[in-house]
Amino acid sequence: MRAENDYKLPNEVKFNKHIHRKNNDIVAAMYAMYCTGKSIRKIAEVYHKTHQAVYDTFHSRHYPLRSKQLKGLQILDGVSFTVDGNGYLRGTIGKRRISGQRYVWEKANGPVPTGFVLYFKDKNKTNVAIENLGLVSLLEMSKKFNPKANNQYTKHENIKHQ
Repeated sequence: MRAENDYKLPNEVKFNKHIHRKNNDIVAAMYAMYCTGKSIRKIAEVYHKTHQAVYDTFHSRHYPLRSKQLKGLQILDGVSFTVDGNGYLRGTIGKRRISGQRYVWEKANGPVPTGFVLYFKDKNKTNVAIENLGLVSLLEMSKKFNPKANNQYTKHENIKHQ
């Protein structure tokens, strides 16, 4: 997979062959922004255009565009898991959505007991190896990862210590 920074765009912005177009300088400025790493959507916001209009303009003028960055994909036992917006692996088995860590845990150890949660020992949300998964109670999870919290899991503990 190619990183966004690995893709080299030309330093020189060429004008469209149609010299009678009035917006050549504007399009050149828009493309210069694109070459610095801005997304088409951000450029469209700055110039009060739709992202489709900006894309079509670049495409019709044959400006090279970055390829779409694909999210991570892991295949476990023939089930495809992709990285969601929070960085966790999510997949679908039948009609059921399941997290990658829960799938691996349940395959090895059975269902996660009520009142318990899984955590990543190395804090890498995409490392769903069984050795990297830990099982803790909600109380222990709250103590371990948010020790100053005052929530439903630590409320009773705080009363005992006072």
